[in-house]
Amino acid sequence: MKKLQISLVVFEQIQQIISERIIQEQHIRLDSRIDKDLGLDKLDLIWVILRCEQIFHIQIDEEAVIRPLVTIQAYVTYISQLYFQEREFSTKTRFMNAS
Repeated sequence: MKKLQISLVVFEQIQQIISERIIQEQHIRLDSRIDKDLGLDKLDLIWVILRCEQIFHIQIDEEAVIRPLVTIQAYVTYISQLYFQEREFSTKTRFMNAS
């Protein structure tokens, strides 16, 4: 999957996750600010992070993302990068184990 495609998938998943509990999907945009526009608090973000970990099979450092990342776009970028890093690592590991 290409990076642009995975970013779109990540955005759609985040929209869906947030809308399950809090906000209607059409109000969640890439430039939406987590606290000011969407009103998400720390517990809401932890829930979003846990769901993203389950969906994308990645590990997210909660402390590294909860305060520094302000917009949905920042979360999409971060999660997309983690996803590609994990895929790259898994591919290299499988290749190394195959020999």
